[in-house]
Amino acid sequence: MIAPLLVLTAACGGGDDESDAGTFDDVKVTGKVGEAPEVKGAKGVEVDKMTSRVITEGDGPKVAEGDNATMRYVIIQAKDAKEMGGTFETEAAGATEMNSEQDTILAPALVGKPYGTRVLIGLTGKDLGQAEGESADDTLLIVADVLSKWEPPKPTGTIADVSVSAKGDQEPKITLKKTPLVVAKTESKVITPAKGKKAETIKEGDSVSVRYVGVNGRDGKTFDSSYKSGGTVDFELKQGQMIPGFITGLVGKKMGDRVLITIPYTDAYGAAGRPDGGINGGDTLVFVVDLVKKAAPPQG
Repeated sequence: MIAPLLVLTAACGGGDDESDAGTFDDVKVTGKVGEAPEVKGAKGVEVDKMTSRVITEGDGPKVAEGDNATMRYVIIQAKDAKEMGGTFETEAAGATEMNSEQDTILAPALVGKPYGTRVLIGLTGKDLGQAEGESADDTLLIVADVLSKWEPPKPTGTIADVSVSAKGDQEPKITLKKTPLVVAKTESKVITPAKGKKAETIKEGDSVSVRYVGVNGRDGKTFDSSYKSGGTVDFELKQGQMIPGFITGLVGKKMGDRVLITIPYTDAYGAAGRPDGGINGGDTLVFVVDLVKKAAPPQG
């Protein structure tokens, strides 16, 4: 949805510094669809309710309710014409679900429009759920490009296409026999079993201290690793706290196991991906996890 973008760092060119405020209809947006727009006449513009207009109409099939659509957009604070965030310069590619009940900003402006369309949206802080305060009445402008319908990747392999090697306490090396590796379901296996017969079995809801390394199935590159800090990380294996595949892969294993997990996008970050982590929509994730010890449950 659009709200999380409000904390992103501005990344693409656009705002102006004109002193004479015009109306929403006076705002001019130029540039090619899919590329960072140039926006003129934004400074001082005010709207009292959400509105939108087409800047460039595409020639593709129409966006349907429920489509996962690849998009680019930028948010501009109208009072000073400064950019608050955007995705035009983001390398990771994901999709936005055109669900008018969940997304009350982008979906209503784009459903029914042809793919390849650029729209300008005007809204206030209230439209983002800010009920009171100075920012509730601030006008925001969004330039949004709906590029194409997102199609899920087809499976190319399984957990059998992953090998793991390690030396001592060093970070395990994950090697993919093929890239991109796309799996159809979450799979896991113990590659180094716990020592001793009394090792505790992991249950859903447990808090655990782990070491881990994660590799993106798209290119085989490491996107996250706790080994860089040298310590352990505590996770609560609870729905809503972790991606579902991580929980599925560890529940039933024993404390002390080293576990290999392959996770499809449906059990990870979905069609949207995780742009701040370099994860595209549809990416398979591969983890090696060392279950070190039980952790204290989170407080509160």
